[in-house]
Amino acid sequence: NVNTGTLTNTPTWKSGANCKFGNCLDFASASSQYVTIPDSASIKQSASFSAAAWFKSSTANGVILGKGVGVATANYFLYLSSGNLVGAVRLDAYDSVTSGATYDDGNWHFGVVVWDDSVVKTLYIYADGALSSSGAFTGTPTTTTDPLDIGKTTAGLGYFNGQIDDVRVYNRVLSASEITELYNSSPANLE
Repeated sequence: NVNTGTLTNTPTWKSGANCKFGNCLDFASASSQYVTIPDSASIKQSASFSAAAWFKSSTANGVILGKGVGVATANYFLYLSSGNLVGAVRLDAYDSVTSGATYDDGNWHFGVVVWDDSVVKTLYIYADGALSSSGAFTGTPTTTTDPLDIGKTTAGLGYFNGQIDDVRVYNRVLSASEITELYNSSPANLE
């Protein structure tokens, strides 16, 4: 969606076998490295949305992507907590769903957080192309003019340590089949 980010504290560009597709960024949490993308309509989510990224880490905690500078003003997050993949959205409260497996094994994984704002408001977390967990919640996502950060957030969830590739934000629900397609293929122009 043609958003340009600013690298902070010099995360390292990698390519080839180091990445899932083409080029990726390598983040060192000890160096507080991250990418900041200024607020725009294409990343601000007030209704149904999906946010996805490929990630590779051997560290149990760290933010893959997050929109908002604190839990009270957050919009959405995708992060690792004790190795589990967590998807979160700020509604009337901070609501999240957690995977049933860990993903801090040093291999590439595909994480997707989906908020379905239809009649049954549901938050989903997908890991490696399959639904991992979901929960029904009430409310409307809190919007914020804060940036989208890749590799960190100021919500106290920690810096990411590892590689992140092919970050995507959609202003709609990705279907289970679309998520599986993204997982099983090279980067596609799925809009």
